[in-house]
Amino acid sequence: MNFRALAPFLVIASLVSPATAQECVVIGTQRLADNGALFLAAAAGYFKAEGIALAMTAYENDRMVAEALASGATDFALAGFTPAAFNFAGKGTIKAIAVRTREKRYYEGTELVVSNIGFSKGLQKYEDISGKTVAIDALGSISHYQLEQIARVKKVDMNRVTVKPMQTLDAIVRAIATDEIDAAIMPGLVCARFAGREPGQVRRVVFGT
Repeated sequence: MNFRALAPFLVIASLVSPATAQECVVIGTQRLADNGALFLAAAAGYFKAEGIALAMTAYENDRMVAEALASGATDFALAGFTPAAFNFAGKGTIKAIAVRTREKRYYEGTELVVSNIGFSKGLQKYEDISGKTVAIDALGSISHYQLEQIARVKKVDMNRVTVKPMQTLDAIVRAIATDEIDAAIMPGLVCARFAGREPGQVRRVVFGT
């Protein structure tokens, strides 16, 4: 393969030239339920049926996934867009070849979750983010974009929102549980697991960014 491809969706097999007998392909991604299509396709033998010996490498965040792809450590990546990904794409190092998801009204996706301390400060609806500290995974990431979209739609001045990049979902979960932050943008499935594991530590009061 003569290019690296960032694929925020699993359309990899149909976009690759027919593989020679058991061509080895390495895909970088995160261990997230959002990437379940990749894991299910691998388990069902779809790649093997196309003559592809699939290897997967897990990274802590989308920036690391993009960096591994650009360095040649992986052949493909399943990840969200980040400043690093756009930078590499602009240099022609990687290419985006597909999109994983789209927003649809009433379907739960990413959530704005609130810690107990944030809830006690009155953060109970979108417009209450003014004057609060909200965690995201990284500046310029999808969650950062979603936070700014919330502010735009609800007419909240982003200068009044303290944005706290925390790099990994684990770090964000810990910050919510310990009341280090008021709220965070997180995948819905991660929120559900967290709420079930640590009842009373998170308020899932605002849905569906």
